[in-house]
Amino acid sequence: MRCLRSARSRNWRRDAAIVAVVPSIAFAAAFPCPAQQYRPDESRRGTLVVAGDERDGDGLTDPVQRRAALALAGALFDVFRRDSAITSPVGYMVKVHRVVGSRGAELGRDPAMAYYAGVSGAYWGYFLKDGKADPDASGKTPIDAYVNTLWACPYSEDYTVEDRGKPMADAGPPILAGPRKTGELRGHPIYNGQCVVITNRAEPPFLPVTRERYMKLELIGMHAKIDRLRKQVDYDHLDPKWRAAYDDMSAQANQIIAAREAELARMSPEDRAAPAAVRHNGGDDSTLVSPDEPDGIPLVTINPAFFDHSLSASRAQVIIVNLPFLQSDVKPERTPDEPARRAHAEKIRDQLDWAALEAMVKP
Repeated sequence: MRCLRSARSRNWRRDAAIVAVVPSIAFAAAFPCPAQQYRPDESRRGTLVVAGDERDGDGLTDPVQRRAALALAGALFDVFRRDSAITSPVGYMVKVHRVVGSRGAELGRDPAMAYYAGVSGAYWGYFLKDGKADPDASGKTPIDAYVNTLWACPYSEDYTVEDRGKPMADAGPPILAGPRKTGELRGHPIYNGQCVVITNRAEPPFLPVTRERYMKLELIGMHAKIDRLRKQVDYDHLDPKWRAAYDDMSAQANQIIAAREAELARMSPEDRAAPAAVRHNGGDDSTLVSPDEPDGIPLVTINPAFFDHSLSASRAQVIIVNLPFLQSDVKPERTPDEPARRAHAEKIRDQLDWAALEAMVKP
């Protein structure tokens, strides 16, 4: 049977598990994919492959905006091309392409400029197989740089599976799970050890989600799950035996909801306004914790005041560079921490013209 890969839900709501069943996770556990090793042939000279341009979401229909976005992407691409670890790799290959997108696309949601641009790609090493060097396409490591968007770092929206792509239940800004400042590069903040934000804006890029908002959204989601399940099981036509089982489960769920509502009501104004983070305990079990806890996952939103909308969208206000192993003392969350993979990333990092990127965002 083909192996299955499971994606961890960004739900982190323990009590909602009483009305949620995800059988695919069980299948994925039963038929896991084998771990991939990154064992490149360091003597093999690699190549740079430049792929065709890509448009995110609906792309850009306005030809003037499209030309301006491609110009921004081209400026980033020129910086990449001056990095000899990208253009003349040894022991690995690099593939990149220009990307443009419009406001409203997945990476450019509000608050954002009218469009954004970037360079996206990956590098990967060579396996020695039967004495011959073969590129290992399954061992790709991402490398990206984007202008005028804050959606390019490796964090995720906090949503339940059934709510993906829908507005937040409280009509507020989308919640991002994961951005944690771990260091600096040339005075610019690094998030999660691999994403640096280069900007001259005084406004912070992210704002913490309050504990009050998180708990209220959690309660809305729990009520919605119960309502959905009642419709799914066609409660009015259930066999009496199954209706009794449903009523028992529903009563337990309502007790949990009542306890959560009481907990929220007891919170002081200071606790309500405190920043929220979650500690994932396994499965759907999670605990609301302080962002200062090492294993806590911070919850933030993009700062609506970060971008200056009086400026032209062709003006670079922020550049994000995402490269696992960017910070030497931090283990990447989603990339195997292997010596050769890290060494190649550090070559790319050390030979990248950071001063040129900084010049792009100067007023």
